[in-house]
Amino acid sequence: MPKQNTTYLHQFARVTRWHGRLKEVNSGTRHDRDTEFYEDDLYAFFMNCYHLKDWIKADSNLRATRKGRDVEDAVKTNAYMQACEGICNGEKHFGAPRNKAKPTPRLQSAHFKIDLSEGTIAIDYDIDTGGTLGTMQAFDLATKCLNFWDNYIAPLR
Repeated sequence: MPKQNTTYLHQFARVTRWHGRLKEVNSGTRHDRDTEFYEDDLYAFFMNCYHLKDWIKADSNLRATRKGRDVEDAVKTNAYMQACEGICNGEKHFGAPRNKAKPTPRLQSAHFKIDLSEGTIAIDYDIDTGGTLGTMQAFDLATKCLNFWDNYIAPLR
């Protein structure tokens, strides 16, 4: 039976792996599957990234001072993580905004680069963040979100 992943560090490692997959899609990867799978990787990153906060809150190995309100406040005051939350919840709720006064971030467009001789594809996704960040390249947003978590959890390690 495989070991169960029960700490926030396991989830952070998962988020890092999803980021690596996005990097491959962004820079060029073997084109051996339908393009919808690459978009699935994009959404999987943002969902796992946003829910890392729940792993931190549930981790019994962490001091109470770094859990609960602290992690929630950190996420709520970071514009990149707010976009991450919006993407995550937009997918969960079929794109319907939770707060009608605040637009839901959404995938705006995709730019494909296909190298037929190499059999590779690179995709730049644009995200309309629905907020002050405007439109961002999805991999850049993902990197900002990963950096947020890396900085947040650095003192916890």
